[in-house]
Amino acid sequence: MVMRVPETRQQFAYINPDTGGGRLRGMDVGTTSAMFGGVDGPALNDVGKSLQAFGARLAADAEHRDRLVAEEAFTRRQKEETAFRLEQNAREGRNALGAADGSSPSVGEAARQWASQARGRFTRDMNATQARLFGMLCDKADAQLFSWAGSKQRREEQVWQTSHLQGRMEEASSRAAAMFSLGDTDAFRASLADIRQAVRETGHLRGWDATYTDQKALDAVGDALMPVGRTLIADGNLNDARAFLEEHAPALGANRLRALQNAIKSEQRRRDAEAGAAATLRRMEMRQIAALAPDQIAYGRDRGDFSAAEKTVSLLEQGGMAKEAAAIRDSIALNREAYTILSGMRGQPFAEQLAAVEKNPDSLVTPDNARSAQAIREQVQNR
Repeated sequence: MVMRVPETRQQFAYINPDTGGGRLRGMDVGTTSAMFGGVDGPALNDVGKSLQAFGARLAADAEHRDRLVAEEAFTRRQKEETAFRLEQNAREGRNALGAADGSSPSVGEAARQWASQARGRFTRDMNATQARLFGMLCDKADAQLFSWAGSKQRREEQVWQTSHLQGRMEEASSRAAAMFSLGDTDAFRASLADIRQAVRETGHLRGWDATYTDQKALDAVGDALMPVGRTLIADGNLNDARAFLEEHAPALGANRLRALQNAIKSEQRRRDAEAGAAATLRRMEMRQIAALAPDQIAYGRDRGDFSAAEKTVSLLEQGGMAKEAAAIRDSIALNREAYTILSGMRGQPFAEQLAAVEKNPDSLVTPDNARSAQAIREQVQNR
């Protein structure tokens, strides 16, 4: 009697011992029964199920092993990314934006290059499953890295642009002061316009509204005008300083305007005090000069040389002591006349000199010799 074996088809797992990968193969149970010497179908079916379970376990173990390899590689990658971030975080300002000639990438470009190179480096010795699992882990990490790098680059770009604009404002302020001192009005006003433009660009970069930007521009111009006003005051050009304040009062604002006005008042008081002290010192000096006049006149009356006294008169006139100078000038004239009268009698007996004086007793009278002249007059009258 011939037994018929049911024709069934069973799936069996096939494991590749080299790669650890597996796939299912279909096998006809009836055909397999014949291959195994006519073993009945149910028994062979049990064997197939056992083989299938074993293959599934092998496949699960292989997947687990692949996952461990991918995760271990991803852990190493994360450590390297931390070091990369520290390195890139140290780049500041213009350096973070990369070189214009492409010799140095920006922070964002450097992050993309690093992520691509890291994938290639870590998956070089992986099988397809391991590489796929590793790539899945990297996708999220790369997105986070790119986001951080983009924020870092934008921050540094803003810092650099702000610094650049600040430098432009400072340069324009210095140029404005220089152009004002040179009297180049057009260049001075152009410098103030450059300051306003730099502030507007800063406002656009930082997201300021129009009102706030305009106020900041006005403040920046006011700051640039302050050194010009201070220089005018320090140089003693107080009238020019007052005109400057009047012209630029809106840009200067109340506080700066008040500060410069107070500086003008303080300088004016200082100059007035110095002028008063100088005038007092000058008057004292003039009095000392005037005190020399009696001796100078006496010398002239004796020798006929009144040049020293005349110089004193000139100095007193220059020093603003016109009244004192006029009195000394009159005394010089009187004593010059006395010298003329007496010049012909020098060497004669005293009695003859007295006789000459008797004819014109007032000719020798001066502010300095009045008492002596009076004594001579009394001698003549009592003779």
